[in-house]
Amino acid sequence: MASRPDAPPAPGTAADLAIAVTSLHEGNLQALKLMNGIIFPVKYSDQVYKDCMQFPHITALAYHQDTLVGAIMGRLEVRKGQDGSSNCVSPGGARLYIASLGVLAPYRGYKVGSQLLMHSLAGAAEDPMVKEAVVHMHVANEDGQRFYERHGFKVTETIPNYYRFLDPPDALVLVRPLR
Repeated sequence: MASRPDAPPAPGTAADLAIAVTSLHEGNLQALKLMNGIIFPVKYSDQVYKDCMQFPHITALAYHQDTLVGAIMGRLEVRKGQDGSSNCVSPGGARLYIASLGVLAPYRGYKVGSQLLMHSLAGAAEDPMVKEAVVHMHVANEDGQRFYERHGFKVTETIPNYYRFLDPPDALVLVRPLR
């Protein structure tokens, strides 16, 4: 049986899928919203997309043969000081916040997510003030947790009632030092 030209390789035939990585812009925003609606159980607000669009070296879309197959959305945030202010008391004044990282189901297992994550981590590491990357994820997302742990992230806390419309509503916080 011949595969479609836009289909991913058969499982086990390739370790990495050849992808083209592009930044998020108005021209591909609707495609990203549609894909995220398929992948994630939560809907991201227009403000999240707008915020992430301000960081083209961090927020990226992955295309395979002109088909959007995955994306990572992130932004740089000022880390709060020990007193809760935006003045950083701790070393490192900013962090990479990963708002989402998703790959369409047929394209999982080909390191698309890994390529997107490495792209964003490298973009954040260009700024010497960015000392860590952080992501929140649903406590039931065991595959996601394993993915991030394989890439050097560690669970640092559980936030109760983070997701109002999911059951259970709790989130894990995973952090990876960048320096």
